[in-house]
Amino acid sequence: MDAPSTMLDPPLRSESSGDFIDKRQSLGHLPALDGVRGMAALMVMFYHAAGFGFALQWQLLNAGVDLFFVLSGFLITRILLSAKGQKRYFINFYGRRTLRVFPLYYGFLVVFFLVRPWVVGNPIPSVDVQGWFWVYLQNIPFTFTSFRSEPGHFWSLAVEEHFYLFWPFLVSWLSPRRMLHALLIMVVGAALLRVPMKLQGWEPYYFTLTRVDALSMGAVLAWLERYRPRGIAGDCELYRYGFAITGFAVGVYLLFDARIPTLLSSVIWPSLVGCFFLFFMGWTVAEGRHGILGRVLGHGMLAYSGKVSYGLYVFHPLCFLVARRSGLPPIAQLGVGMALSFLVAALSFRLFESPFLKLKRHFA
Repeated sequence: MDAPSTMLDPPLRSESSGDFIDKRQSLGHLPALDGVRGMAALMVMFYHAAGFGFALQWQLLNAGVDLFFVLSGFLITRILLSAKGQKRYFINFYGRRTLRVFPLYYGFLVVFFLVRPWVVGNPIPSVDVQGWFWVYLQNIPFTFTSFRSEPGHFWSLAVEEHFYLFWPFLVSWLSPRRMLHALLIMVVGAALLRVPMKLQGWEPYYFTLTRVDALSMGAVLAWLERYRPRGIAGDCELYRYGFAITGFAVGVYLLFDARIPTLLSSVIWPSLVGCFFLFFMGWTVAEGRHGILGRVLGHGMLAYSGKVSYGLYVFHPLCFLVARRSGLPPIAQLGVGMALSFLVAALSFRLFESPFLKLKRHFA
């Protein structure tokens, strides 16, 4: 799962936009956001490490996907707001997203569905199994039927792709006030929609409309940065307090998780953890590269993990499978699986993804 990193730069100019100040900004690179992305990837990987026999399926680790969503919503919306009104608004956005997302995604599907079965001597999966993945709709049968097929973790890529598909049009068409209203409706509506879906026996965890609240929360942060007179930096203390309060709420929830009815849990948990990551992101961005979070997240292994996070997310289940078949002790299997995941992701980024990324200059 991937989204471009950006940094907070001083406003280049400001324009009146109704009751709001439209602060035109230059987008650059904030290393701390690489660290946030790397942390999300590692959370997902450690959650999946339960396959090595470790009791690591703690619910907060599984929320790495939610952190990805909040981050993507923030970064994508920043880019769209910065480009709003430009002649090549749609061409540039979809061109850059295509070059970043499609090559690795479809390259992996070719290997997974067409090459891998031939190598191991298995039949190629039928069209009704693999077809959903080729059109980014794999989360639909995951939601409404008992259909489950590998690569199962690709459901979240479908959710993000659906967001990339419709959100640029809303950003382009809506005024600042109506855009904020739309975001709040998506946040509340996603939580409420989870109730009838759960009662119907469907699984809202995988469905785009019931997971769009985390993406929308990230977009709200981008909206505040763009249209609030003092942006985000002026509210650093607010985000710190919000992070502490929602962190306490998350802790209480996890403490009593087993006693919370499934229906209530399906409504509360995604929204609660989304708010937690919203304040975490706001604190990170407000401090910038010189704050404590910027120094911790913007360097070392976390930052590098963020750089290759797309490959880590895509390849780690296969790498873990190879490690589990090694016959080594469980702790060694985990080490081999993690090391192999980083090796494959690094090679993928350098040899396969980077040539496509260089083409993004044509969609500046």
